[in-house]
Amino acid sequence: MSGMSEGDREDKGPSGNYSVYSIAPVTVQYGPVSYVPAPPEKPPAKRARTDRLKSLVEGVGRFRSLFFDILFILLVAFLAFLAVYLAFSERKLIVEPIKAPAMLTQLGYSGDVAADRLVDAINDVEQAAKVRRNNLDVIPRSRNVEITVPEVGTLFDTSLYYVKKLFSRQDIQIAGEFICSTRECETEGIYLRLRVLGGADATVNMEMIGDSSKTGLEDDYFRSAAIDLLEKIDPYVAAAYYYDRKPDRATTIIRRILRGSQTSEDIALANNLLGVMDLHAGRYTSAIGYFSNAIDIDPGLTEAYSNWGNALLSQHRTDEAIVKYEMAIRLDPEFASAHANIADALMRQGDVDEAIEKYRTAIDIDPDIAYAYANLGDAFARKGDALTAVGDTQNAEVAYAEAFDYFRDAIDIEPALVFAYVSWGNAMMKQGAYDGALKKIEEGLDTATTRDIPNRSGTLAYLNASLGDLHIRIDDDPKTAIRHYREALKFRQDNLQALAGLGDALSSRRRYDEAIKHYQKALEVKKDYVRAAVGLGDAWYHKGKSFHEQAEIAYLQAVEYQEGAFRAHEGLGNIAFSRGNDIEAEARFAEAVRHNVNAVHSHAGIGNVKFRLGYYEDASDAFAKALEINPDVAYIQAGYASANAQLGACDTSIPSFDKATLLSPRSAYIYRDWQATLRKCGREVEIPAALRRWAEASPDSAEPQFLLAQAYLELGVTHAAAQHCRLAVRINPEHTDATMLLAELDESYRQSGPR
Repeated sequence: MSGMSEGDREDKGPSGNYSVYSIAPVTVQYGPVSYVPAPPEKPPAKRARTDRLKSLVEGVGRFRSLFFDILFILLVAFLAFLAVYLAFSERKLIVEPIKAPAMLTQLGYSGDVAADRLVDAINDVEQAAKVRRNNLDVIPRSRNVEITVPEVGTLFDTSLYYVKKLFSRQDIQIAGEFICSTRECETEGIYLRLRVLGGADATVNMEMIGDSSKTGLEDDYFRSAAIDLLEKIDPYVAAAYYYDRKPDRATTIIRRILRGSQTSEDIALANNLLGVMDLHAGRYTSAIGYFSNAIDIDPGLTEAYSNWGNALLSQHRTDEAIVKYEMAIRLDPEFASAHANIADALMRQGDVDEAIEKYRTAIDIDPDIAYAYANLGDAFARKGDALTAVGDTQNAEVAYAEAFDYFRDAIDIEPALVFAYVSWGNAMMKQGAYDGALKKIEEGLDTATTRDIPNRSGTLAYLNASLGDLHIRIDDDPKTAIRHYREALKFRQDNLQALAGLGDALSSRRRYDEAIKHYQKALEVKKDYVRAAVGLGDAWYHKGKSFHEQAEIAYLQAVEYQEGAFRAHEGLGNIAFSRGNDIEAEARFAEAVRHNVNAVHSHAGIGNVKFRLGYYEDASDAFAKALEINPDVAYIQAGYASANAQLGACDTSIPSFDKATLLSPRSAYIYRDWQATLRKCGREVEIPAALRRWAEASPDSAEPQFLLAQAYLELGVTHAAAQHCRLAVRINPEHTDATMLLAELDESYRQSGPR
């Protein structure tokens, strides 16, 4: 076989490639020649790589499946832990259906309905208490969800109940029934009894339903039940609800907390609430002491820092207050009230734009913080005032409109937020929309008298003081204004608006001594109260020249408190003018105008200075500017008329005198100046008509009758002169000039007869 043994021979396959027989080794022998197949060879490398890749993919798949299985188990475990933690940490108060007799079920009060009403009342009380850290979840049994583990039937809540009980954290249950006190079980004799079960076992027995059942149970009945329950369950909330409604009851509850509390948090909260009560009562030093105690006990009590800032702000220690608010924010950047309080402080400093941004920050954190919307409205109203003062009426209108939008938002969120109504009304008042302002303030008064609101006495004081201001503006009615101011002071003797407003109203009636006392009382409450300082200066000024020194001191204090107090500069200008110091007077009036371009009396003051210096054209221009602002001021019309008379502008001067006397028909000096101008203009024939207006407006005055007699005598109408002269003597027999003139006329009549 060509040197190759049978055992070495290989056959070729059809393609010419070698193929390998994979059969068991056998020996084939044909006589002397035998054939033995070759042993099996290993698979080619390509097949080996495919097998290894398949194995790797299967391994990765198994690993991925294991990874996701573990991740799912961990997620389920975490969610289960979170559910247990939240369920364990929350304080759940479950109100069972309240049993009711047939008389009440006929009125629609089933057990579930009564439970719902009680739950709503508890939630309302908690909201009214404004406790930020409330963690009491109140639900009726009908809305309580029970979690069941599938296929096992074990109640999750049942297991959790025993765990909570082990750690004294079990849920609180409220059970109760309406009880008939009479055999007939009339609705008037039914009362509610509630039992607290779980941790704070107690019983609450309410008074008889009484007449409230005639129209269905009133909210007040369930609210009273809710408060009594909270005194047992969460006394801090009850005390917070009562602190400005019934301070004595709040104090009693707080003392009970301090005696029986087992936690430092309760003691810290109680000290904080005592501080809030002193803060609202004006006992600022004592309040700060309580807030300090609260922080010493619980350094993380952000409310105490913020309230401490409020006490400092009430003492006008604005910079220190801001420091406390910022400390609260460092502890809790999401503490919306602290941001709003900083905005309040900035408003005190006059930083209106920065305050607006802070109010917006508070609203971004808590869109339901109603009072921040109301204060933001105040800020925009203040901005409108400032723009009006510099004559930018267009942008002022935009600012006022934005203010009204924020007031509206505040009321939409919290309809019982009375000061939003009042602030809205005050802003409208500044725009001259008196009817709208009155409507808003009356809405606030209706809300304050018909709804359960905090700080009722302070709110009613604020409302009545605002009504007093409004009546002064609407109809110049100091009598009605005085009544409202006095009503405000019945509720709060330290209400600054009422004290200063009463001073203004009394001063307008020339009761200067009484006015001065009220201004001084206001300055005792707040020594830098600009309105009272200016009013005090006005009262001293109008009392007479001998009191101008006291007036000057008051005005200078007002300027010290607020450099831009234009009315104080105006008052100082009047004093300088009365002393004959024209240069200083003009400078003061100009300073007032610089701070308020609409300072009508300061423009008129400049006109008076120019007139006295003989600059009649400048005087006319100054009076004209004043009349552009307010054309209905009699003495300004008269000043404008006199300046134009000096310039020979009779056609301009005489109509202004006419309007001045219509505005002030009893003002003697205006008629005298008008009479002099008519003579100067050669229009003496018009004098009697002008003087008759004075005589008709002042029937008890002899002077206009005497001047009429003189005017008719100059015109040669002696019988009319004698007639008016007799009227003058009849009104005032001691009028010497009239008596002498009448004697001369009678003698002339006897000698020559009537003409």
